[in-house]
Amino acid sequence: MQSTQVISNRVALLIFLFLLPVGWLFPVVLSFFLFVVSMINKDVKYSFLATSFLVVFFSVVNLSKVVEGDLAWYLEDYADFLYFGYFDYFSYDYRAKLTEPLYHFFSYILSVLTGGSESYFVATVTFIIYYLSALFVAKILLNVLAVSYSDDVVLVLVFFIFFGILFSQALNLIRQYIACVLLLLSFLFFFEGRNKRMFLFFILAFLTHNSVFVFLPLFLLGVVLVSRKLRDEGLLFSIFAAFFLGGVVAVIYIVSFFIFGQASRLYIDDGSVSWVVKSFDLILLLGMSFALRNKAGTESGSRKLVLVYAYFSFVGFLVVSHYSEFLSLRYYFYMDFLRWIPFYFLLSAVSLNSLGKFLALFVLFFSSIFYMNFRMEMSPFEYGFSFWDGVVFLPFGVFNYIDLFGLVG
Repeated sequence: MQSTQVISNRVALLIFLFLLPVGWLFPVVLSFFLFVVSMINKDVKYSFLATSFLVVFFSVVNLSKVVEGDLAWYLEDYADFLYFGYFDYFSYDYRAKLTEPLYHFFSYILSVLTGGSESYFVATVTFIIYYLSALFVAKILLNVLAVSYSDDVVLVLVFFIFFGILFSQALNLIRQYIACVLLLLSFLFFFEGRNKRMFLFFILAFLTHNSVFVFLPLFLLGVVLVSRKLRDEGLLFSIFAAFFLGGVVAVIYIVSFFIFGQASRLYIDDGSVSWVVKSFDLILLLGMSFALRNKAGTESGSRKLVLVYAYFSFVGFLVVSHYSEFLSLRYYFYMDFLRWIPFYFLLSAVSLNSLGKFLALFVLFFSSIFYMNFRMEMSPFEYGFSFWDGVVFLPFGVFNYIDLFGLVG
């Protein structure tokens, strides 16, 4: 159903151009305005524009991050390509994996094009992780989940950008997060029936970070469950089956570590996921189960249910892999790119009216600012300023941040 625009595109453009100078100083504020326009006009392109301003702001915050941990290696890898050829690098750095050549090729090309500029590296990575993943999630919502209006898309995108991707870890999980972006694109092509492109981008995701391979059996489980017509009448049973089979995949995966003599890796204490994050995901899982019990969001056909079953099979995988702190930590980060799925189904079950969705956007957007500030303060990594200070006081130091890109002498 085509809705009448409340704000014409010409008026929206004039308002946007009027606010644009302010937007570069207050990008988060302008992005909120654009999300509101997107909901009013039922036009998702304003959401993409809003996301682009958030990416600008996220890049500025990331540029203030103290270089340490995995980020230090990523930047070292990036800088070394100024002195080594692409193929020579693999014999130079023992940490570079021949089985993950795609990321290193990306790093090599970007390093050559930018002269090894760290600022452009951080900005480009931030763009890929946030903007492209948000774009693919929106297309899945519109093309697969058959979301009719962009107001639902706006709410899911805001949730995904702020509560999905773990901002404080994004620059320490660059390979894995870029692989997740390619994985989302692979899923999108599957749902659109473009199977050759689906396998191509799945392979590209695997060549970026090999851990993506575990999604192949999990995703195929969803295809099998749907092809066997276990739809509405067998929905809860097939969800349980997906959860169980995901656990079986985890058992096989763990056993393979023993078979190939890598069992010691299972006991590596490489950190853990906060109980707050796990509790949050548990609430989403229970909410999604309630929504599916009432068949919310499942009325547009069976292909979308593949996404549901793949999600539950991955949860089953995580539950069993909790046996290994190493596997649990490494694979839990994939949840950052799946967390929007239960949120969407929960949103479908609530059935908010237009006013309710505007209020939800306001609460979701501004609570996310405090959430991001909290996550940065709890993070072991240091930044030049807090997230909240960036939102409020960015204009007073804007030329310092522009200088990070080498645009000011």
